[in-house]
Amino acid sequence: MNRRYVIGKTLRYVLTFFIVVFICFIIPRMMPGDPVENILGMDYYSLPQDVIDRMYHEFGLDRGLFEQFIDYLISIFTLNFGYSTTIGSPVSEIIPQMFVRSAIILLPSLLIGAGIALVAGVRIGLRDDAIGKSTIAMALIVHSAPAFLIGMAFILVFCYYLGWLPFGHLTSIGVDFSIENIGDILYHMILPVSVLSLLVFVSYFIVIRSMTRQISDEFFIAVGRAHGIGEKDLVDKHVTRNIMPQFVSMFALSLGSIISGS
Repeated sequence: MNRRYVIGKTLRYVLTFFIVVFICFIIPRMMPGDPVENILGMDYYSLPQDVIDRMYHEFGLDRGLFEQFIDYLISIFTLNFGYSTTIGSPVSEIIPQMFVRSAIILLPSLLIGAGIALVAGVRIGLRDDAIGKSTIAMALIVHSAPAFLIGMAFILVFCYYLGWLPFGHLTSIGVDFSIENIGDILYHMILPVSVLSLLVFVSYFIVIRSMTRQISDEFFIAVGRAHGIGEKDLVDKHVTRNIMPQFVSMFALSLGSIISGS
């Protein structure tokens, strides 16, 4: 029984992996355009045909679709991710650069947004007054709005109208991305970290506030109040402690966004 279950699960994961890989392989090849022409630009029409044919051969585009798929699988397992025709450099060089840029933006955003949401969600969740209701209403409005729309609104206000923050990039023009220019990097991080922290905050806040409402209705909370336990001790030792396992799980899942980027 256990062996059959393990074999079935393994086969399902392997099949899913190959289906996903095949979709990633076939979709770019179904799209219009020519990767070699994209790399060369206008030079595509002026270079000798043998040079163009050599490039097709180097990228394996002169082979059949099945041969290309086999090469694609081999390159995945050997961590040879090929050449980016869009950026114009090997993918293996792009990934570390993009990961560092994603990490320095998303990790602070996760820590700030999730940390504030944990504190605010518990405090607001224990309130049933106008402040609690208006706060959750505002959080739902922000959560429902598209992320790019919120980002553009922040850029419009703080960059265009007020002129307090830069429009983009991680450094000023002509400034290297290095530890020596940490002040300039932090200045450019203010806007994206603020926007992403807000988005993280509202998504966590809604869940934590809901969990707090459920826990506050539990019998042991009423018993604690009846025994004269202060509200601060109830929050710290009972409500927050019961929320922490779910909070840690949410945070661990959110760490995957650092890899996928934003």
